[in-house]
Amino acid sequence: MPNDNDRFGGSPGDIAKDGSSIYSAADFTEEVMAYYQQERAALGTPWGDKNLEGDDFAKDYDKVFTQLEENFNIYMKALVQATADTADNLVKTAKNLDGTESANEEIAAVPNPGTGSGGRR
Repeated sequence: MPNDNDRFGGSPGDIAKDGSSIYSAADFTEEVMAYYQQERAALGTPWGDKNLEGDDFAKDYDKVFTQLEENFNIYMKALVQATADTADNLVKTAKNLDGTESANEEIAAVPNPGTGSGGRR
């Protein structure tokens, strides 16, 4: 991950390298999500048993927390996907820029593209 001494470069090679480093953010987010799910599963339902007669707190809490937890998991999955997609798009952009740069260099090497003669049009 970048720190205060790092910067993102603008060349196709820098964009590809820096874009690829964003995959580590997606991997880290996925690890955090897996850790949360593992630790959360180990807790069970510390707020009580919703099926126990008279445990209104457990019933109310289960209604709210279950939906919040599902939404949190959806959000985390979307965050992982969005981060990985960002890295994919940066790497793809770098390849496109590199191809365009190469094509422009080839065109610039021809004295007068399209006519075969030198000079300006």
